[in-house]
Amino acid sequence: MCNLLQGQNPGHFAQTSRSIRLAGRSTSVRLEGVFWVTLDEIAAAEGVSVPRLIAQLHDEAVDWLGDIANLASLLRAACIIYRRRSP
Repeated sequence: MCNLLQGQNPGHFAQTSRSIRLAGRSTSVRLEGVFWVTLDEIAAAEGVSVPRLIAQLHDEAVDWLGDIANLASLLRAACIIYRRRSP
């Protein structure tokens, strides 16, 4: 057994929804707590709010990839990429 999850904060696994506005439209994003923590860290590092960060990531992805089918998946991937880049 890898023991990766043992002793972790159970809140990291609990899903939470937050409402945000993207391109003038209200939407809701449901992510596990650990991803919200990471988005908070990224937003602080960028000097923006979490909703603004999400809007920026969304816009960047749309410009690069076109339509985004699953915003939550995009945000999870962005968090993993951020963690891999961080020392």
